Amino acid sequence: MQQATPPHRNITALILAGGAASRMGGCAKALQAFGTSTLLETILQRLQPQVAHIAINANQQLAEHARFGYPVWPDQQSELLGPLAGVATGLAQCKTEFLLTVPCDSPFLPLDLVAKLYATMQQAECDLVSVCSREADGSLQQHPVFCLLRPSLAPHLHAYLSAGGRKFSHWWRDLRVALVEFDDAQAFRNLNTRQELQAAQPIMINSSIHLPFDFSKQAGYIPDNLPLSVAQDILRQHCPRERASETLALREALGRVLAADICANTPVPAHDNSAMDGFALMSSDLATNLVTDLATDLANHGARRLQVIGSALAGHPFSGTMQAGQCLRIMTGAVVPAQCDTVIPHENVVSSSEHEIVIAPNSVKPGANRRKRGEDLAQGALAIAKGTLLQPAQIGMLASLGYSEAPVYQRLRVGFFSTGDELRPLGSELGTGMLYDSNRYSLHALLSKLGCVVSDLGIVEDQPAAIRAALEQARGQVDVVLTSGGMAGGDADFTRKMMQELGDVHFWQLKMRPGRPFAFGRMQDKNAAQTYLFGLPGNPVALMISFYMLVRPALLQMMGVQHSALPILQVAAKHAIRKAPGRHEFQRGIIHSDADGASRVSLTGAQGSAMLSSMSHANCLLALPPEMGDIAEGEFVPVILLDGLQ
Repeated sequence: MQQATPPHRNITALILAGGAASRMGGCAKALQAFGTSTLLETILQRLQPQVAHIAINANQQLAEHARFGYPVWPDQQSELLGPLAGVATGLAQCKTEFLLTVPCDSPFLPLDLVAKLYATMQQAECDLVSVCSREADGSLQQHPVFCLLRPSLAPHLHAYLSAGGRKFSHWWRDLRVALVEFDDAQAFRNLNTRQELQAAQPIMINSSIHLPFDFSKQAGYIPDNLPLSVAQDILRQHCPRERASETLALREALGRVLAADICANTPVPAHDNSAMDGFALMSSDLATNLVTDLATDLANHGARRLQVIGSALAGHPFSGTMQAGQCLRIMTGAVVPAQCDTVIPHENVVSSSEHEIVIAPNSVKPGANRRKRGEDLAQGALAIAKGTLLQPAQIGMLASLGYSEAPVYQRLRVGFFSTGDELRPLGSELGTGMLYDSNRYSLHALLSKLGCVVSDLGIVEDQPAAIRAALEQARGQVDVVLTSGGMAGGDADFTRKMMQELGDVHFWQLKMRPGRPFAFGRMQDKNAAQTYLFGLPGNPVALMISFYMLVRPALLQMMGVQHSALPILQVAAKHAIRKAPGRHEFQRGIIHSDADGASRVSLTGAQGSAMLSSMSHANCLLALPPEMGDIAEGEFVPVILLDGLQ
């Protein structure tokens, strides 16, 4: 692997992702899946060791680009001007001595790119330094979008664009330009289509772009006293977001994650139809004056008599033509004829016979009880977004649109094992100081509920060789490994030692109770396949809390789920609760309704991190933030429901 130089602090790197992505189906190119992450994440991994400042030029899906933690700079011009428009924006926004530009579709950029361009800039005293590479036939190929520029070029570029210029090479004509030759032409290849992305996967694997995690720039990063929110942000930024996909029959897709946007191929509903049983009519036939006493004289009070000329049933539309003063018997879901715009329900009709109805004025509003064509979904509208966890409602929606299959991400493969010489499998006899291993059963249930492919790797004895063997067995065979125990850092905690030897793993002490010790990292096998590691505490409650707060959202993200945040309710405390400020606390609780119908929450009893009964009796977690102290009776507290939690 190429060696990265220390990051330059006087250079801002700008990733050019502002194109229309027409060859990617209109979806932002930088966010396309690539390997175990995205094009943008891959390029960020290559740039982070080289420069201290990074920004992203994008004009669509701005929030999705911003979630990587870097500023997003849209084009300042109103029309699409290509990559030069992004360069112009970068030059205008840049606060450092130099601006580096790289395209979002070149994931193999060299780790010595900045060092070579900067050295040439210093030696040649030029305005701009760009890249060229030697092709197979010996010719030099320029790659102008890879360049290092001085922000003082901003007025010059603005004038060129205003005059209608669009090409890099033409803009350079009267600038002082230097070229830097690189040996590897593949390093600057562009991936412009999804087919090219797919074809580049083997090249990506062989290039071994695995770089060490560096969390030092993360705001609030204090490994031995890490706030929960910072740990959650790190996992969001560094866990991959998409996987390979497959197509399943609709009945098999429940609980899987949708791998592509689903759009309505026809309007929903396809026709104007009736929302209830009644009579379809023309609103122009409705009387406008109010009848106060129908029994006195219907005619004198403006009631209208309409002729019933036929019927419309669901699936059997009326085929005739209607005239003023006529109406139609209609059933729920039946097509409303083009001449009609209103449906009056049976119960609002004063009287009816086979051939006539009487309607009181103001008994129905014009346009009432008619479902308009496309009012649920217009043709081509987004019906279900990519990254949605498919539940019964979404399965029904897909069926209603005529889809018999669904594109879904492949299931996440997760292995786990427990460590501890005191642990015994179920069915064995317990000696003094021994415990049944409950953690593997808790993890199996939690992972199965998420829909993962689960591998139970058993109980591993507290010996370095045994733990190393278990990790090596899992490496490359599963996507994620979870361990329980051995995270505290004591003399007998060999799990963390073996993790450090085999992978890029970081160990944290979280400002959280329970669940203080935690590890996150990854291992890589000889084929560059990455296996992510989560080291959980051994105490049963601490393990489950750590899973819910940290592992669960990370796994859902790796499964392709777009939105995995836990809903938080505010519920009044039934009694006073002690809580020390300064850390997140998760106390186990029970929500119940009092005699007055109000919901209140109480604790399940003792809250020790080894007391699994406190979890088994609970239907919620009190998610008490660091700033919160003791809680008075009746005070509202944030609560996460456990019942039905995915």
